[in-house]
Amino acid sequence: MVTQFFSLAPLTQTSILSFIILLLGLAGVLWMLWVKPMPKVAKSASLGILLVMIGV
Repeated sequence: MVTQFFSLAPLTQTSILSFIILLLGLAGVLWMLWVKPMPKVAKSASLGILLVMIGV
């Protein structure tokens, strides 16, 4: 069995900024879900789906 190594291309400035904007957008949605008055079951389900999307 031969071990293979693949070098990854460095991230460009645009890709780094896009990733930061994505994280800020998800944090904004999380904050909105946190402060919005919702039933406890709906809030738990929404937060659970968001956490799966974030990958926690």
